[in-house]
Amino acid sequence: MSISLKRRELPPFLLWTARVAACFFLIFGALVFVTFLETGEWWSRGIAAAALGGALLLIFGLERSYHPAASWARPVGWFLMGVASTVPTSFFFIPFLFALFALPAVFMRPAARAA
Repeated sequence: MSISLKRRELPPFLLWTARVAACFFLIFGALVFVTFLETGEWWSRGIAAAALGGALLLIFGLERSYHPAASWARPVGWFLMGVASTVPTSFFFIPFLFALFALPAVFMRPAARAA
């Protein structure tokens, strides 16, 4: 009996770029939520929810790739992070680039296990 230690078909550097992008959106969502608390504008609350929810879903889909919900969590998480990257700021291209860095992780499939 052999046990395969290979868990993912995506190269490790692409997994790490997706993790870094998700961490960026966690911080970005927290900062936008603080903006909501200071200004009370509801659109900023929606952007914060999209950033935080998208990052958490993407992390869940990456780290629990064999879970049945992981197949939809990665694309939905990436889409929400993409929505959050549309917030009008002076550094608009940075969240957009981080969302693009996480795109290859959406297409990740678990590797077949050998028993």
